[in-house]
Amino acid sequence: MDLPFWKPPAPGPRDLRKFGLLFSVLAALLACYLTWRRGFPAAMAPAAVSAALLLAGLAFPAGLKPLWWPWMIAARVLGFVNSHLLLAVVFYLMFTPIGLLMRLFGRDPLGDRNFRRARQITRDGGSLWLLREHTQLPQHHYERQF
Repeated sequence: MDLPFWKPPAPGPRDLRKFGLLFSVLAALLACYLTWRRGFPAAMAPAAVSAALLLAGLAFPAGLKPLWWPWMIAARVLGFVNSHLLLAVVFYLMFTPIGLLMRLFGRDPLGDRNFRRARQITRDGGSLWLLREHTQLPQHHYERQF
């Protein structure tokens, strides 16, 4: 069963129960915070939501399906945006400046900037691999990796 990325798999009763209990705890924490900051009347709505979610999660988890679907879709969208945003930030704020500095100072760690020579070598049937005089690590190092 291969579903599209944006469509989460169908939830089981255990998933719905966990969803109801998690959001019940979150609503209860919000009610506690509102009680502390603004008094008891301001916390009535989150406390009622917490109780309803707790009862639904324990007694009738299938009733939480209409709330579960939008939450899962929103979670997938947020995960997609966050991961791509983080990858872009890392690439543009870390790798790009390093690459630009290496170009500025003429550093070529792969040694492959002479494209004409490389093309000629490969055209003649050669290889661009560099042979080492000796190995960096002794052979027994590779036999026991961990």
